[in-house]
Amino acid sequence: MKRPLPNSMFAPLTEAERLHQGTGAKAAKPTLKPIVPAPPAAINTPFPRHREYGRPSVVYTYRNGDGQVCFHALRFERLDADGTKVKVVLPLTWCEDDKGRATWRFKGPGNNRPLFNSNQIAQLPARTVIVCEGEKAAAAATALFPDWVATTTLGGSKSAHNSDFSLLAGRRVVISPDFDEPGLAYGQDIARLALAAGASEVLHLSATLLSSREGNTEGGTAGPPPKSGWDLADAIEEGWTAEMAQKMISTQSALPVFPVAANDNAGEGDQRRGPPQEFVVGPEWTFRRVNADGEVQMVPFCSPLRVRGWARDEHGQQWSLLVALVDRDGIEHECFVSNSQLGDDGATVRKMLMERGLRLTTLKSSRTHLNHYLMSADPAERYRTVASLGWFNDVFVLPDEVIGPTSETVLYRPAGMNKSFFGANGTIKDWKELARFAEGNSRLILALSVAFAGPLLRHTGDETGGFHFRGKSSTGKSTTMVLASTVWGGPHGNYVVQWRATDNGLEGIASGHSDMLLCLDELSQASGRTLGETMYMLGNGMGKVRADQSGSARPTKSWRLMFLSTGEESFEDKMREAGPNQRIKAGQEVRVIDILADAGKGLGIFDTLNGRVDGSDLSRHIKDLASKSYGVAGSEFLKAIIDDIDDARGYVQGIQKMFVERALPAGADGQVARVAQRFGLVAGAGELAIRHGILPLTMSSAIWSCEVCFEEWLRARGSVGASEDRRSVESVLGFITRHGATRFDWWDEGEQGASSESARDRLGWKKREGGQWSYYLTPDGFKEACTGFDGSMVAKVLAAKEILKLAGDGKSSKAVKVPGHPKMRLYHLVPPSENEDDG
Repeated sequence: MKRPLPNSMFAPLTEAERLHQGTGAKAAKPTLKPIVPAPPAAINTPFPRHREYGRPSVVYTYRNGDGQVCFHALRFERLDADGTKVKVVLPLTWCEDDKGRATWRFKGPGNNRPLFNSNQIAQLPARTVIVCEGEKAAAAATALFPDWVATTTLGGSKSAHNSDFSLLAGRRVVISPDFDEPGLAYGQDIARLALAAGASEVLHLSATLLSSREGNTEGGTAGPPPKSGWDLADAIEEGWTAEMAQKMISTQSALPVFPVAANDNAGEGDQRRGPPQEFVVGPEWTFRRVNADGEVQMVPFCSPLRVRGWARDEHGQQWSLLVALVDRDGIEHECFVSNSQLGDDGATVRKMLMERGLRLTTLKSSRTHLNHYLMSADPAERYRTVASLGWFNDVFVLPDEVIGPTSETVLYRPAGMNKSFFGANGTIKDWKELARFAEGNSRLILALSVAFAGPLLRHTGDETGGFHFRGKSSTGKSTTMVLASTVWGGPHGNYVVQWRATDNGLEGIASGHSDMLLCLDELSQASGRTLGETMYMLGNGMGKVRADQSGSARPTKSWRLMFLSTGEESFEDKMREAGPNQRIKAGQEVRVIDILADAGKGLGIFDTLNGRVDGSDLSRHIKDLASKSYGVAGSEFLKAIIDDIDDARGYVQGIQKMFVERALPAGADGQVARVAQRFGLVAGAGELAIRHGILPLTMSSAIWSCEVCFEEWLRARGSVGASEDRRSVESVLGFITRHGATRFDWWDEGEQGASSESARDRLGWKKREGGQWSYYLTPDGFKEACTGFDGSMVAKVLAAKEILKLAGDGKSSKAVKVPGHPKMRLYHLVPPSENEDDG
């Protein structure tokens, strides 16, 4: 047997060293202080021989991220008298005693220890980190997965918390624990610590994938399950190679997420309670500790199910447990289990959880264990739930994201299985490639600016309202709608909905788009009979009040949004389908601004083609890009403005004020001013999106777009006065035109063309005076002519336009003697000639 050289790190102890080890009389134990990292002088200092285990079979050196030696882990192996193989791993640390003497000692290095191979983790930041239980398994992982960095923690399965996991921030971590209960607990500790350090994802490499049970079975026949304590070192002993391991990993659609234990936040001094200690959530099953005949057994009852905390709504009601489960595809689902559901036999909860992928074991007791697990849970974590999207206090709630600072976690919890209209795909860079085709196109820029205006309504105080693009088929109306919808959702999220929805359905849809954009396509599908009420409902931002079974009022749906509509006809034309007396009212006209879709450039809705062949080609290209890039611009816009919402409000209101001062004609009615305010808000929203680099257009493009569309709206309207006044005059004059030849008697039967027979359902009399027609209407005739309007209001408007000739006392009707008839009060109307401007 060779004797070790004098300078060997495993040389026999000198006499002084043996005395220092305490042979002979028992001396006071010295105080030892670990020195980490070890000084350069320690590197070549021989290791002491362990009195009981002798020489180590393997030495594992732990270095920090800078490559400095910190301590060693020495693995000792020997056979007991009965032939049992015994392994012991002891730490060896450079220590200094209270007299300043330093040497290597079998002592732990203290807390905040570096992970094994920390130098490699730091030097290879893009590589996956695989964490094993023990240095031998980590060495095996290096052989099986050479493209990953293998690591472990010093001190066994219960000492993971003493290590420093900061190097795992932002890293993809895979955990491969031993196949036993301590290994399961160790894996959960590692997952918790890695996530706390900021790991981007923590996945599970199950023993069953690399054991003979699945991965290494010839002919596809399932072998026996892994033995207790199985690890990656056993995989190498069973014949696994790096090529086989890589092939196995490549056949997996995705490694499953490593679920953290249900009480994963618990720690010394931590008051978080979590589920009782009798439950453990493992990578594959949730277990209950059951005492059977004095022996504790781990009974699996369902797949991983983690209790995260208590959730309650903004009123402190609707208390529920927030739980998370992992389905067979390794996808995690969060769901709420309400207190009321826990109160029954658990059937409702089981059905809901199993629909999301939870698996129950075949044990008869599994249902009982699941119910007890949930009913006994009392987590300390708290969540605030909201049932509506949009602004909640100072944060903005989206289906999968809450934007803005908050003192507690806010979650979106729609009532029931509410369908989400939102979706996202691509990046903001991709979306800008789509949005740039709006440059120079007034209708496209208007639509995009409307989409960005929704979140500003709360802060500017503007009312809910919308715009309707009207025009014949194939002008590009739907293209405008699709483009605008991509700000918040997209074609795959069914963001554009149809007008054919019922009032009840539309209420739910509107409340699901609060503070954002609602897109309603194909006005032709709406009911002309109820369209007026629907317009008022949308504009008022509130649904109908309804009673529940007890007679109490149900919560009323509400919203605050901007909306876009398209159709081949105007709202007024659509309403008239229900009858000649159905007319759009002034309030309805202001709530939905009618815009002619055709830009008048021979290109349909487009003003310019931006390099495309023709309008059809541009339309197809926009829709193609929209199917790939959507749902990202809205959240980016919110993130840009939410930290200084006062600045955003001031910027938008400044542009709004400037727009109204510049675009509103002198003497315009209040209704026209309200429309100008709406256009000004939209201009400000578009310019704000341009200012923050979200909307890739030239500055002032949104202002130009709104000016163009507002001027065209004014021209189509025909007047800057009140629309009710204009419509009432048009209605009365149209009435006279329709019935002037058939329902008015001649004033004098001797006039040319006069008939001696009285008109059927006579409205009054007519005659020529001074080259103009004069009509004298009876009170009933005038009332019929004003159908749909307030007669006294119509009389004032007609008198102001000098169409109605007032009596000497200023009354609307005057006493008149018609030849052959007694004196009576009649309304004297003189319609303007064809070349007169009726204002």
